[in-house]
Amino acid sequence: MFDLKTVFTVTQFARHLNEQFRNQFSAVRVQGEIASFTKASSGHWYFGLKDDNAQIKAVMFRARNVLAGFSPVVGDKVEVLAQLALYEQRGELQLIVDVVKKSG
Repeated sequence: MFDLKTVFTVTQFARHLNEQFRNQFSAVRVQGEIASFTKASSGHWYFGLKDDNAQIKAVMFRARNVLAGFSPVVGDKVEVLAQLALYEQRGELQLIVDVVKKSG
């Protein structure tokens, strides 16, 4: 635990949070609907995963998404196996997806 005398740089604090998220949520299954989808020139997939009350950003790197067997589209209901992480440069929570499959 930290006391109030400890002063972090933004980078130090973001890295600490990222380590905590990755340790606590090293593998999590999440079900939802594809809210947005972009396939980058690198081959990585960037998408939003939502339900009726919340949304979270997700990334699936090319090395993993080539094994998916399909390319998601907005509106698809999916289940992902992922790790929770903080994208430090933007201070955004995201899922780093290892596996995606259609659900429902």
